[in-house]
Amino acid sequence: MKPTVIFNILLVLGSLACSSKINPATDTKSVAKLVNMLPVDGCDWHFTVTSNNITAEYAASESSKEKVNAIIQAATPKYGVYSVDVDITYHLTGNKKSVQCGWGKTSEMDEIEISEIKLIP
Repeated sequence: MKPTVIFNILLVLGSLACSSKINPATDTKSVAKLVNMLPVDGCDWHFTVTSNNITAEYAASESSKEKVNAIIQAATPKYGVYSVDVDITYHLTGNKKSVQCGWGKTSEMDEIEISEIKLIP
């Protein structure tokens, strides 16, 4: 085989490996709570992730809303509307997002792009 053919094959294989939905270099996999405490003067739907005794709050990006809404719809009949445990794979977008909270307030949270989200039974 010619070196250029081998190089082209490796290039194609490399690009296929990089096109995966989950990028282990930037994505984080965590157990999180998808929480809506707005009815009790907390904040509207957002995620809380606890790691090493530190809790962070994140808001889903607009492009992740469909995935989040599907989880909310699936969980509501069984779990109620305030909090569900989920496994998420996500990465920070570097943006902040305003989340509506009680008493007409908003909270600025780090925005996340969700690659995968699943209810924890």
